[in-house]
This record gives sequence, structure tokens and C-alpha cells, in this order.
Amino acid sequence: MRMHKKQNVIGMWYNGGMVEFSHGFETIKEQNNLGKLVLMRHGQTAWSKIGRYTGRTNLPLTAIGRKQARFAGSLLNEYNFNGSSSAKQIFVSPLRRAQETAKQVGYTTFQTSQALAEWDYGSIEGHTREQLSALIGHDYNIWIDGININTSSLPIPKAAEDEEGNRIEIAHLPGESLAAVSARARRFVDQINMTVQSKQDVLVIAHSQILRVIACTWLGIDPKNGGKLVLDTASISTLGIVNGLHCIFDWNKTVPIVD
Repeated sequence: MRMHKKQNVIGMWYNGGMVEFSHGFETIKEQNNLGKLVLMRHGQTAWSKIGRYTGRTNLPLTAIGRKQARFAGSLLNEYNFNGSSSAKQIFVSPLRRAQETAKQVGYTTFQTSQALAEWDYGSIEGHTREQLSALIGHDYNIWIDGININTSSLPIPKAAEDEEGNRIEIAHLPGESLAAVSARARRFVDQINMTVQSKQDVLVIAHSQILRVIACTWLGIDPKNGGKLVLDTASISTLGIVNGLHCIFDWNKTVPIVD
């Protein structure tokens, strides 16, 4: 299955088949001659499936996650990430789930950036939002409550496993503040901003929270607004520049998995 898009023509699935239709005009995104900043969240993992906070615990993709990544890759066809200079335009988190996503999409050459690692959740790593809400007595919101929560009274999260049953140790790290995550995002955006302005697309394959902070940084808004930017696994979002303003073209686009 291939989703595809040509100028003024969009392909979509309907009743199991591909249907093309024209929207009859160029969108602002199509008219724009600057580069785009394309954000891709990694595919499903065992913990993302059940809502456990996964920062630096190095989980692989599930079988569904690998398939999600392959299908979502079709949304990247409209961008030029396959040329001789593509390695300079593709940035991937060092964590296994993001690296596997890049390879499932079909990219074998890219830059690994430590700035794109997921938020270090510290003591809440491996716990769920429901557990943390019950602990603190109100609906937990990481963007407001942060990660400095005493979880000693909660059950210790069980070690993660991959699909072959291999044990994956849970990351027990000090954690980092939203301000620290935001500083990483700012350094990264400053690094690639000129590439976008020089009419080259940039692809980032990383994680839910860091991608949302990058989006807020791109837009010049408080990173706490990241909580309002929902990102599904293997989703594609596109940011750009219009009339000198950093903006959003698309957000949280996904492709249905077809067997």
C-alpha cells in the first residue's frame, strides 16, 4: 500500500482501494518555497501501547510498531530525503525505538542527535498517568506537575521485555525539568533553522514529548503548550515558515495499516 500525493492531487484509501481527487488549488503549504521541518514519532512499543511513561528505557518497536513505521513512510514521499545530501537532513534520536523507526521507513543514512532523546522522566519512568493521578490526588499533567514526584509508595515497575522475552532494564536516571528539555529543543531548532530557510526539508524521528517541545520552540510559544499537541505513534507533522512566521502545516497525520 502506498499513500501518494502529487500537486493538487491527493490519494486516499476508500473501501480498500486508492481514490484520487483534486482540490483544485494550491494549498499554502504547496505554494511555500522554503523548506519544511517534518516531525515523525516512533512506532508503537510495548509501553506506549499501555500508557507507561517511557523516557530513556530503551524499548524496541512491537510488530505493529514496525508496520506502522513502514506505512507512515508513504507520507514522506512528497519530501526529498533520498538525495545525496539526505544524511544532512535526517536527524534521529539515539534511542532504539526511533532508530528502528527510521530503518523501517527505509532510511539507512542519517544523523543521530542526543538532543532528540526523550524527556528523562526520572522517578516516574515506567509508571502510568493513572497511578500518578491517584498518588498526588488530582489528574496528573506532566506539563504542569513536572516529574519531581515521590513514587516510593508505588509498586516498582516490572522490567520491560522485547517480543523474544529478553529483559530490558528500566532506566533509573535523575530526571530533567521541562526547562532542560526546552533548552535541548532550542539548541536543535537553532541548528536546523537555516537549513529550512535555505529551502531544504529536515526530518526528525523521535518521541512524543521532545517533538512537542520542538514544535513549541519552533512556534515561539511556552513549552507547557506541548500538552495541547497530541501525537500518535508513527504520526507525521509538518512545520514551516510563512510570511516570516513559524507555523504548522500539518499535525498528527497517520496512515491506516492495511494487511
